[in-house]
Amino acid sequence: MPAKNLFTEAPEGDKQELFSVFHVKRNAPEEFHIDVISAADEENARRVAEKLFWDSTILRIFREGETWKAADYPSARFIKGSFHADTPAQRDDGV
Repeated sequence: MPAKNLFTEAPEGDKQELFSVFHVKRNAPEEFHIDVISAADEENARRVAEKLFWDSTILRIFREGETWKAADYPSARFIKGSFHADTPAQRDDGV
């Protein structure tokens, strides 16, 4: 099956940027997906992502080339079907 074209055509003179979309499908939350889309800005990227991935929960949208720090993503553990905040003091496995 051919791949979907996730890049939209820019109106004459508009600059499009690439954005990475991190999302999980609502019916398969154990699978994490990363797709690349094009949009004029982050607000439009979110709208495009919500239309393209209507059956998913959008976790994060990054402009291509944008840097991020580990502090942007708090540590968490998945325990008995839900995520719980995790700090080094809470760990009992010495990690």
